[in-house]
Amino acid sequence: MITSPCPIPTSAAAREYSGVKAALEHLSLPPGRLQELEYHWQSYTPEAFSLLSHLLLELRHGVQLKYIITWHWSPQQRDYADVTREARHFKNVMLKRVWGYNRIQQTRVAQAPPLYFSHERSSEAGRFHTHLLIPQPPAQHDSVAALSREFNGHFRKAIRALDRDRTIDVKPIDDPVGMMSYIVKQASSSYTPLDFELSLFLLQR
Repeated sequence: MITSPCPIPTSAAAREYSGVKAALEHLSLPPGRLQELEYHWQSYTPEAFSLLSHLLLELRHGVQLKYIITWHWSPQQRDYADVTREARHFKNVMLKRVWGYNRIQQTRVAQAPPLYFSHERSSEAGRFHTHLLIPQPPAQHDSVAALSREFNGHFRKAIRALDRDRTIDVKPIDDPVGMMSYIVKQASSSYTPLDFELSLFLLQR
């Protein structure tokens, strides 16, 4: 039975947190990890909990995340619509270069990998960065070094909207629940970081 040692701040957030608790009942967390997460969740909005419960259901139904890729957009990409448009280009290039799908195949292949795009507003005014969570890629790309070479090689040439002064960061995911929490932390009644249009959800299938 999951208990909640850290009180959730508002009744609206508490109602949404019930969905998170229901999903967590079916996921395995290391001892003490729930308490650590709940400490950070005290500041989460109802919208953040709603997105998190949606993502945790993906884990519950078998999604296994392996890497998080983070990149910054150029100062010229100051509008959310611009960022999502350029992120679509990033997605198409990635599916072709890493998974071997062309654009026609992407709409037809039922087993395209689950992908989770989150566009965050940076601390610098008017700037954005994007987090992308991916499962295990094909063997030739299945390492931090291989993905870093690909993203900081071809991608930085092919996608002009990237910040030229910052590299694309690739890290392994050891804590999927914590990572899902991380990419929705900015959610509010006026902002949704999770990109439902670009992301590929397992449960959509």
